[in-house]
Amino acid sequence: MAASSEFSTPLPLAPAPSAGPKRDLRRVWIGNIEKRVTECTLLKIFSKHGKVVDFDFLINKTGPQKGLPRGFAFITYENEEQAETAIRSLNGLQLQGRRLSVSFAQEMPQPEQKAKKEVTPVAAVNKDVNSQIQAIEAKLRAMERKSDADLDEVLSASTSCSVKVLNSVLRLKSDDHKKQSRTQKPYQRPRR
Repeated sequence: MAASSEFSTPLPLAPAPSAGPKRDLRRVWIGNIEKRVTECTLLKIFSKHGKVVDFDFLINKTGPQKGLPRGFAFITYENEEQAETAIRSLNGLQLQGRRLSVSFAQEMPQPEQKAKKEVTPVAAVNKDVNSQIQAIEAKLRAMERKSDADLDEVLSASTSCSVKVLNSVLRLKSDDHKKQSRTQKPYQRPRR
């Protein structure tokens, strides 16, 4: 009986891993920063609440806004109490017409490694592509000769290339010839 009472109390479990992003309780995210606010201004305001260990003021590196602030920053304090004090006192602070949004920073989720795709042999892909290219080149040669008999022969001979693709190429090529023939004629006024 004594042995069964020992197992009746549950053993303490380790905390389950959270599904959400991890938080560093010393690192603070500052958002909704006006573009005119400088890093010096932010450091003066946030250093009043504790010793700042790290400060990241993000700036656009490329694009039309290159060199301008991105509108948010990160500050890491020496300990968690300083970060919590800064969040409580500075969240919602009005700074140059905007209310700052201050909270604990969260780590970005890392992209998961995708499973490797099955690789098809290069020789098989090249063979298929080469046969398609050869069929299209043969059709273009037949179009240049404008021989319907040759074209029908090419269409019946091409097995690896779809007939729809070849017909669309033929249609595009014939449309180009029509456009060229129209532009080569001198201007004529349409008759009514």
